Amino acid sequence: MRFSIVVPVFNSADYLDDCIASVLRQHFQDWELVLIDDGSSDGSADILDRYAKSDMRIRVWHEKNAGQFFARKKGILESHGEYLFFLDSDDELEPYALARVDDVLSHGCWDLILFHGRAFVDGMPTGNPIGRMEWRAGELPLDAIRKAVISSDSLNSLCLKVFRRNLFSGDKTDYGCMRGIRHGEDKAMLLYPLSLAKRCFYLPEELYRYRLNPLGVTRSVGLDSIESLLGNERFLLTASAMEEWGMSDARSQQALGTYYLRTYIMVYFKLRKGCSSADELQALRRFPWDSALDHSYLKARYIVNLGLRDMMRYLAARLRI
Repeated sequence: MRFSIVVPVFNSADYLDDCIASVLRQHFQDWELVLIDDGSSDGSADILDRYAKSDMRIRVWHEKNAGQFFARKKGILESHGEYLFFLDSDDELEPYALARVDDVLSHGCWDLILFHGRAFVDGMPTGNPIGRMEWRAGELPLDAIRKAVISSDSLNSLCLKVFRRNLFSGDKTDYGCMRGIRHGEDKAMLLYPLSLAKRCFYLPEELYRYRLNPLGVTRSVGLDSIESLLGNERFLLTASAMEEWGMSDARSQQALGTYYLRTYIMVYFKLRKGCSSADELQALRRFPWDSALDHSYLKARYIVNLGLRDMMRYLAARLRI
């Protein structure tokens, strides 16, 4: 089998028909659809079972709620395809997505393929392509990808990549720290495959349709999301992966430290912007930021690398302004 499409599902009943239909209408038909119900309570489980009964290529597992990260891990374990696509349950694939990737794979031996997506609202495209890079179509150096991963969110999305399935084999990483984490799981799952990948191809085409869903997990933020958004666990896993990649030099450490500070700045000001009353603003200021932050990154050598604007924003966040 050429492709396994892994979909973690949690309370996505309103979108599952569109999501699954986008797989059924693929021009390339050598695929299986692996659907992991992560403890849904909105009728999603019944919808998944109905599709599984209608097409032998669709397989469903019902799990206790453990979060998207572990639902995907289960999907990988149960997959049989040579290559893996990851699809979120409220998103869709373009009809030609599998065919275009298969064409690339037919002309080269690739471990990893990167492509674009586009955001949609009510079926209409909005904004620029998601995941677009400055590189031309063709082979990408793994070092460049790893450098981007340790310094920004630009390449985080699993859904804008195709992986050779065996890149996930033999992973002995302890992911216990990811339990309960609802933001940034993609980064943690991306690290191990990047340790094994040898060849990567960049396909600058839009193959993925990302639904802008105001109720989606990545768009639901509040004080109880702060620690998840800061991502101390992700940064710990990234630092460990950097050792595997031979990226323990001062410049790489600088990149990771500055990335952490920019993440902190983004989280603080995103929540501050969302405050709709003086009470909410006070609650944000009273939050125990000092205990939530990883102080190993709150050092002058990282702060001075921020640039003047971000440095001022960092100081404002530290002062709760």
